[in-house]
Amino acid sequence: MLAEASVYGRIRQARTETTSTKEYASAVASIISGSIIALILLIAFAALLVAMIVIGTLHLHDCKVQKFIPIFLVTWGSVGIVRLLLEGCRRIQQSRREDDSSSSSSLTCCGAILDCFLVGWFIAGCVWVYGNYLPNFDDPSSEMYCDKTLYYFAFGTITASFAVAGFIFCCGCCLAICIACTSD
Repeated sequence: MLAEASVYGRIRQARTETTSTKEYASAVASIISGSIIALILLIAFAALLVAMIVIGTLHLHDCKVQKFIPIFLVTWGSVGIVRLLLEGCRRIQQSRREDDSSSSSSLTCCGAILDCFLVGWFIAGCVWVYGNYLPNFDDPSSEMYCDKTLYYFAFGTITASFAVAGFIFCCGCCLAICIACTSD
């Protein structure tokens, strides 16, 4: 509760110290991204990525209907962890050296390349998972078979990703409307 009050207090202070809505929105985003809440969400996301690797690896040969579903999970989890580590390194480097942006820009470029790969891989995963909606979960000898845990985990992570993206999009639209309505 103390961390929440601290974040709330800093947000209230940012409101009094900023002169425009854009500055305030930027300050709030900075406060939230550096808070314990963001750290907890980051740890939960990292745990999800590890779970993707574990479930995909355990069921690597358990999906005849689409052999790329477990590979999709392992790759998405692995590249996602590399991306998180890269972002962590970039932030640490940025906090240590605010004047040297050349090394930070190379990390940003690598991050952008990984982001492009992850978007493409996500689209491919959507095709593989949604394209084989409700495979046979009962007969491992069937060509339409896929392990139930593997399939539902892949289906759930993709669907949850769409839900989170939709939520973030809606929040962004609301923020943009608020900024437009109160622009100076």
